[in-house]
Amino acid sequence: MQHNKATSFVTIAFILMMAFVAIVPLGAAYNGYAAADYATKNAYSSYTFTNDCTNFASNALQAGGWQETGKYSSSSNDAWYFDFRPQPGFSNTWTIADSLYRFMSRHPERATAMSAKGPFYNYKVGDIIQIDYERDGRWDHTMVVTAISADYNNLQITQHGDNAPVKWLNSLKGTYSTANFIGWRIK
Repeated sequence: MQHNKATSFVTIAFILMMAFVAIVPLGAAYNGYAAADYATKNAYSSYTFTNDCTNFASNALQAGGWQETGKYSSSSNDAWYFDFRPQPGFSNTWTIADSLYRFMSRHPERATAMSAKGPFYNYKVGDIIQIDYERDGRWDHTMVVTAISADYNNLQITQHGDNAPVKWLNSLKGTYSTANFIGWRIK
């Protein structure tokens, strides 16, 4: 068989694609450490949107292995995606905290609601914390768990917003003492 530049390019592209599939197989289990790594590395990055917390958390979830679903159905609580093809588009669940809450509530195969009160034995790195500041049932802010204290009494969260990308959850609870907090066990 004679090789030319086109054949070589196709061969190299196939090898690279297979290497990627071997590293991140489709349908693989959620990797909270990959999500936390994304959050930690991008905590100080520029914002995509003015209120960027849920977009930031969605990018972390995707880095952890969550698959996009329901493309081009932006207002559905069953859609979760961010895509620039064929034109820029994203679901409300990707970018709005309350919509992500509704998505996770409707999809127990992806996330399970948990108490945001310590101790935090049931939490893992890569889980999600949300805040309802006004206690009106509308969730306002989304954050990623990036570390758990050795005694399981505190969670380090990483976020876009709240004037500091990295905080401890108990500190936030002190600042927002009248707010509701919910945790999500990500699968």
